[in-house]
Amino acid sequence: MRLPSLAAVALGAFLAFAASPTFAQQQFASAPVPAQILSAKRIFISNASGESIMPPGTNDLAYNEFYAAMTSWGHYEIVASPADADLIFEIRFVLAPMNNTTTRDFEFRTVILDPKTHIVLWAFSESVPQSANKTKSRQLFDQAMLTLANDVKQLTIRGGASTQP
Repeated sequence: MRLPSLAAVALGAFLAFAASPTFAQQQFASAPVPAQILSAKRIFISNASGESIMPPGTNDLAYNEFYAAMTSWGHYEIVASPADADLIFEIRFVLAPMNNTTTRDFEFRTVILDPKTHIVLWAFSESVPQSANKTKSRQLFDQAMLTLANDVKQLTIRGGASTQP
């Protein structure tokens, strides 16, 4: 008879603990959102999509749509130079890594950078599924862009709420 390995026993104990009602009900505190994101008034939006070969017009489309979403939100003033910004939002529209299907989707990647240190403060990624139908593909693009813009909004809302007593 073979005895279970230590790793198997540890994994079993963890899974049993994680499934227990007290663990499931436990609330975990959110880590703080970087102060620069919460206090920022001015942003610069950088178009970093041109690093790979994409369908014509899609690189600028992602940048233009993200720019429009941030402008219409009105939370930040968008400036023309990174030197004038409190934050840099770097938007990329790229091919997503291969998945288990025969189609290859796209992905929005947005990184929020501190313009002084160039440290990544936060990052987002949204999948943009593809369709053989051009109209459907555009709808999927628009939905992913809306989700990305909402991710940014939720970050500032969550961050503002987490700093309240």
